Amino acid sequence: MTVAMRSLLWVALAACVAAPLAALSDNPPGTSKPQYGTWGFDAAGEDKSVKPGDDFFRYANGTWLDKTQIPPDKPGISLRLQMTDRTEARLHDMMEQAAAHAAHKPTDLEGKMGTFYKAFMDEGRVEQLGAKPIAPELDAVRAAKTRDDLAALMGKASSDFDGTLYNFGIDVDLKDPKHYAVYLSQAGSGCRTATIT
Repeated sequence: MTVAMRSLLWVALAACVAAPLAALSDNPPGTSKPQYGTWGFDAAGEDKSVKPGDDFFRYANGTWLDKTQIPPDKPGISLRLQMTDRTEARLHDMMEQAAAHAAHKPTDLEGKMGTFYKAFMDEGRVEQLGAKPIAPELDAVRAAKTRDDLAALMGKASSDFDGTLYNFGIDVDLKDPKHYAVYLSQAGSGCRTATIT
């Protein structure tokens, strides 16, 4: 696994840690209930000049389609994408603030997030270290001489950041939704085969 891939995994981990804090940060002090804005169907997006029986999609979305501008840095736009952008911006601000006063050895969740983010953003240090932080993992791969050796390394993928040719997961059994099954899939192919039901 490359340093860039490992770094990406750490950012994802930081986002998972930060997301619950972001959700809480939008609430007024002393409240624990979620705060909701305006929601529901936006009738202003309809194009009532079109008969619903002729083109229902245009009837329901025509005005929105005509007036909505796609940002130049995006392939499309939707309320879902706008929500994602807003969430990412809030997480970024929260991590930047936490990093601004991060201790060398943090003791609370916010401090750990800030220290972690600050270390991740230190590109100079990352470049200086290169592959040294993952040297033991690289050495183990280089030392693997047989298929069994590689299989043993791939078996660690569920508890470490090692890569593997296969993905394992538990999900609802596609043949019997009342039960769960263990699935084995080839990494990246999307093919799945139930192995245990």
